[in-house]
Amino acid sequence: MPKFVSESITSLVNKLTQIDERFVLPSVQRPYVWKEKQIYKLFDSIMRSYPLGSLLVWKTKKKIVSRELKKDWSKKGQQANGSMPDSKPKNMILDGQQRLQSLLIGLRGTHEGRALYFNAIINPERSPEEREKDDGLMFVFKFYKDAKKIPTGFIQVSDLCEKFIKHKSCNDIAEMYINNSSGNTKIDDKYKKQLITNIETFRHTFVTNHSAIAYNFIDELSDPDESKTDDEIVEIFIRANGGGTKLNKSDLLFSLLSTGWTSAYDEITEIQEVLSSAGFDFSKDYILKALLLCTNQGAAYKVEKFKQQGSLEKVQESWEAVRDSIHDVITFLKECTPINTKKQLVSQNSLLPIISMRKKLGKRQWNILEKNPLAEYMLITTLAGSFNGAKDTLLDKLSDSMKTKFSLQDVMNILRDDNRSVKFDEKKIWKISYANPEKVYFCMSQVIPNARLSEVSRKNIDHIISRDSLSGLRFGEKKIKTEEINQLANLTIIDASQNKSKGAKTLIEWIKEMSPAARLEYLEKNRIPKDEQLWDPQNFKEFIEARKELILKNSDLGNYIASREDIASDEDQIDDEDGDSEE
Repeated sequence: MPKFVSESITSLVNKLTQIDERFVLPSVQRPYVWKEKQIYKLFDSIMRSYPLGSLLVWKTKKKIVSRELKKDWSKKGQQANGSMPDSKPKNMILDGQQRLQSLLIGLRGTHEGRALYFNAIINPERSPEEREKDDGLMFVFKFYKDAKKIPTGFIQVSDLCEKFIKHKSCNDIAEMYINNSSGNTKIDDKYKKQLITNIETFRHTFVTNHSAIAYNFIDELSDPDESKTDDEIVEIFIRANGGGTKLNKSDLLFSLLSTGWTSAYDEITEIQEVLSSAGFDFSKDYILKALLLCTNQGAAYKVEKFKQQGSLEKVQESWEAVRDSIHDVITFLKECTPINTKKQLVSQNSLLPIISMRKKLGKRQWNILEKNPLAEYMLITTLAGSFNGAKDTLLDKLSDSMKTKFSLQDVMNILRDDNRSVKFDEKKIWKISYANPEKVYFCMSQVIPNARLSEVSRKNIDHIISRDSLSGLRFGEKKIKTEEINQLANLTIIDASQNKSKGAKTLIEWIKEMSPAARLEYLEKNRIPKDEQLWDPQNFKEFIEARKELILKNSDLGNYIASREDIASDEDQIDDEDGDSEE
């Protein structure tokens, strides 16, 4: 059975810094994630004598990839990957990393180059309103770097710990701080009583209370019966980390990934940063789901998948190809569709089968693949909400259908068979506005004959009846609204050079500059009513109705409008974009 050990906080923290003690983190542990406010709350809780919660430490000689706690911590310098495994004795911290790392930083080190300071003259019994100014903290701790900006009464925590080694009396320590303080840190004699009280509280909670911190100690060196397999340790880790800063699915899977692929966190974090700078800030969960789908393991998150023999090796071997596939698919979105950010993507899951297809095809086959049907698939599923409430089984079916080729018809059939919507509600179509460029571009690619989405997306969106001519216009008692001016039925696309030459001209002025043949071509191509009276801004409402009718009757966009039966079946779907992953 594990032993239950308790000791003072400073005693345990001192062990963390000693080479011969070797307190390390197994690679199953995710990196340190606590924010500054969480550190402040931890120290405040300790000063209030709140329970710290037990830790879990495993003493072993097993060859396990591990990494050390950081005394001087910085996000940039944090290493997620571990050192080479060895058979030397080591204390593996299975539960409690966030608390121990925070204590080490506060009592002995720095956080992003700043030391932790304690406001030793503050009255912890001040009113709740006053405490609210300090985020509700009774005892106030803050990180500071510049000594010139440290407020009166703040004492460096690591310095305070050192003083207890050299001075026995809290009164002597308080006297020393009062005498040595100067400038903006000058402590007046009137604070002496509070200073002594706070220093005494600090000494008791961090230094002299030998039951302040407790941990379960699995010592398999002294007791061979305590020996654990790697799987058991992973299982203990997963169960022990149910509270605190809660683990999500990606944390859990990383714990398994890292046992065989030590640079997993660094590799995936790196691509996250690259994608984020390109406007696609995908989560680690999403990247891992792509990995699973690309390695033929199905999209559903299941811990058992990474426990299967050969699974980790398959994932690691495929990583570079999967990473390149994600890059190439994002490039495709930017070059061939109007989707330039994750926000415009709407349904992230619709992208996963394409990433899987890119990986299976390889770069050469991907480069020669006709992209226009792919672009249509992306925009159809976005506008139709095809992935609302969709499950991982649908992603698996779509991925299987795209192993060697892409057929838009096959994909549409799979979506229909899964009761997914592939048509649009007409009311929603006409609500598309100038503020939704990705949707406007798709609609215009279906309105204008033989228009390719990749070409349409490079043009300018233009108001047919100009904003200037409509602004301030009244129809009876009501002033025309901006959303009416910006609606889809008043929009088209034109070349940048045309847009420049048109400028602020009205439709009547601009169109009459064209030759009769060019005018006719423009009107027909853009499904604009030929009745000149409708071009008058005063007849705007009649113009809108006439153009809607032309679009529905004479363009491909009408083919995507849902019938009443389609809309009824759509209403049965769960209105939850992307849905929940299957367990």
